[in-house]
Amino acid sequence: MGTILSNLLGTINVPTEKDLRKVIGECEALIKKVNSKVKFGEQLSTDLNAAQSEYKNLKDTKVPMKGSDFDPDVWANKSDEEKTIAYEELQAFSDRLGNLNRIDLRRGKVWFAVVACFLVVSILSYFWLHWQGPRDASTGESAKPVPTKDVMEIQKNLAKLQILARDQSQDSTRVAMRTSFNSLKTVVVSRSNLLSSDVIELTGRLEGQIELKDLQPVLLDSIGKMLSAQVQSVNAEFFWTTDSKKWFEIMFWSIWGTLVGILFYLAGRLSGEIFDRHEIPEMVTEVIITPLVVITIFFLFDFTGITAFSPKASSIYVTLGVAFILGFAIRRTVGLLDAIKKRLLPEP
Repeated sequence: MGTILSNLLGTINVPTEKDLRKVIGECEALIKKVNSKVKFGEQLSTDLNAAQSEYKNLKDTKVPMKGSDFDPDVWANKSDEEKTIAYEELQAFSDRLGNLNRIDLRRGKVWFAVVACFLVVSILSYFWLHWQGPRDASTGESAKPVPTKDVMEIQKNLAKLQILARDQSQDSTRVAMRTSFNSLKTVVVSRSNLLSSDVIELTGRLEGQIELKDLQPVLLDSIGKMLSAQVQSVNAEFFWTTDSKKWFEIMFWSIWGTLVGILFYLAGRLSGEIFDRHEIPEMVTEVIITPLVVITIFFLFDFTGITAFSPKASSIYVTLGVAFILGFAIRRTVGLLDAIKKRLLPEP
């Protein structure tokens, strides 16, 4: 019986100096790899500090060292049992270190899938809501695009008014201005249910200026830009362009921007095998606040200091593109709220 047990024990592989050096190299390589990713996660930094303390304790108690290097002579004089215990503990530490961020990484992949699914579902919902195209607010029927002849009529009468505004003292000029305005007004009124209230308001101001013989070219420029953008939006025949529904369009596109930004961020983290579960609440908050923040920015756009874009004089394509970008860069967009606050409530 003793002989059999002795033979069995003899089959156990006692770790050699090469084996120990290999597992030490693996541990130090993993610590270096994790250390390069610490800046991406607070929890990972905490876990790494604990792992480094454990590794130092293992080396001090289990690995014979001579200065900063391994001491092979002392290792050779250790018993087989001591060598086996030291090797197994170092190997177990290496395995734990390799799995240090594995659970969070799995959560990151699940969260990536959740965000991607939410994006797809919201896009499908959007198309389902739009499948019949925009609706006429008064009849409930599908909105018809502004005919080409009406578009040409708008441009023609605006051009005439620009020329006639140069000399408003002649009676014949005022008659011609009234005629051109009436033609313009006919088109605007016929599409008033699809055009924004701003266009209707400016058209009314234009009529007032003509009656007072004080037509301002600046007002004509504003109406021209706004009408061009509105007609382009209506002729898209897909988006909601009326005053009330336009904000739902902005809400959808801003949320998509935020979701795409989150997916882009997660893809970068996961490709580097890093994810910090503590970032999830922050991402959820970004998605929740995006519609309110972006729509508020649109309400108060004149206070942002941005001059390259004017919501009132931009087509639906440009407006939704800006909404998407504001959602994509939601953290910087929140910074715009702070700029607006300082303009409205300057510090004493």
